Amino acid sequence: MTNSKQKPPRMTDPYEQFMEVGRRIYGPNFGYQYLKNIFDFPVASDTELVMHYLRGGGGPFIDLKVYTELGVGWNLKAEGFEDEDEGLKAVKLVEDEFKKRDFYTSLIQLATFRRVLGRAALIKTYTLNGTFYYNEKEKTTGLDVINPMTLEMESIRRVMSDKTGDAQYKQQVSLVDGGSDTIEFEQDRVIYITNNNMNRYSVTGTSDMEKALTDLRTLARFPFYRDEMGAIYSTLLLLITTDAEKIAKTEFGQKLRESVTNAQKYLDDTAEFYRQMRGKGNIIANYSWEDVNPVSFAGREVRLPELERATIESTAFKMEVPINLLMFGKDVNRDTLETLADVFVSRMEKGARKFVFTPIIESTANEILQQNGILEGRLTVEYNPFLSKNLLEAAEILGKVWPTGAISKPEVRQKLDLPAEINLGGDEWSELNPMPEPVLKLPMGGELGKSIQTEFNLKNKKIRKEDEFRRVNSYLERKGLVKQLY
Repeated sequence: MTNSKQKPPRMTDPYEQFMEVGRRIYGPNFGYQYLKNIFDFPVASDTELVMHYLRGGGGPFIDLKVYTELGVGWNLKAEGFEDEDEGLKAVKLVEDEFKKRDFYTSLIQLATFRRVLGRAALIKTYTLNGTFYYNEKEKTTGLDVINPMTLEMESIRRVMSDKTGDAQYKQQVSLVDGGSDTIEFEQDRVIYITNNNMNRYSVTGTSDMEKALTDLRTLARFPFYRDEMGAIYSTLLLLITTDAEKIAKTEFGQKLRESVTNAQKYLDDTAEFYRQMRGKGNIIANYSWEDVNPVSFAGREVRLPELERATIESTAFKMEVPINLLMFGKDVNRDTLETLADVFVSRMEKGARKFVFTPIIESTANEILQQNGILEGRLTVEYNPFLSKNLLEAAEILGKVWPTGAISKPEVRQKLDLPAEINLGGDEWSELNPMPEPVLKLPMGGELGKSIQTEFNLKNKKIRKEDEFRRVNSYLERKGLVKQLY
């Protein structure tokens, strides 16, 4: 007769138990491949990602990417203004506002959060007049980056699916007294970006470190591995071998064979004896059936540095950062750096910098112009080069353009990374133009040349001898007589 109360056989395979739970949660298609994907593509919490960035191996890779995108800085260029002076005034106005609000740091924070957490948010704060608010005591610049972990995900989902423009972002903040509060932001005040190229209105993005999460976790354990291996390498083991045939021929050996407990106790007592003797001296007495052999791991070490280097290279590959850029101090020369710049830096310039940060900088700059009543023209962004200009090329340019005086032209100064405004070096240089004029050969004779030279000397008694020909040149240009003397 069948026992209806018989219990079903229990599953002894823990993986099979896990699969049953997975099928109940994810459906009947949950299989072993799904289980492998969980281990092969783990998902990290925001807290773990921040730890890998701040205290783990992810920081150098993220910082290099952020530096490549924004760390080199940028210049604003005026377009569509009535004249050059109006454009320069507009550029100076916006640059002063950016400097006052430390907009550069805000963008660095924005790029860092986007890379680390996969999402970032910049909050705009306005005054009643419609300009950006600023209050140093309130720690508000008007263009502030907040930790996206404080934004309610549900509010972000509502904003991204909202078609009316009324849904608001909600931020949960912790107060000094231990309480909490909720702050709401209108949509037009928030610039919310995600690291997600597949969806423009995505709620979440993917951290750059999640691709290499397994490697980063392994990398974080290497200091402990080195500690454990160091302890093993520095320990000299004593291996005590008992000759079973010799001890079996003795009366003591016969007693050991009668009881497993006695045999084990003999081995334990023997080990304890040699353990105590190691701390007392270097003279040890033992039986003929015992051999004591010192064993060391020296020379048989696991090559831990090579494994660690391989883990770092794997991390760099998955995070799309050339490992040579991080090791350039000893492994890379300038030619290699320029080659890497053509590949890595070029890809970064055509990625998030172009489609994410450039629109943010330009839109903010032009909004400042509109706040100040400047409606004509616009400002665009031009980033500084990742690598400095070729110094040999700069020297050749200087050698060719210096005698012509063209070094004062903005286009030439920009090519050489020189500031647009010429620094004359103080009040004592205020009347001197440090940029040389074209070399001019005065005529050896002629009444015109002599009279002009005499008049010039009378008006400039205090000129320095080495500056004479340059001042004569300038004077002749003002008189419109340069052509007559060539």
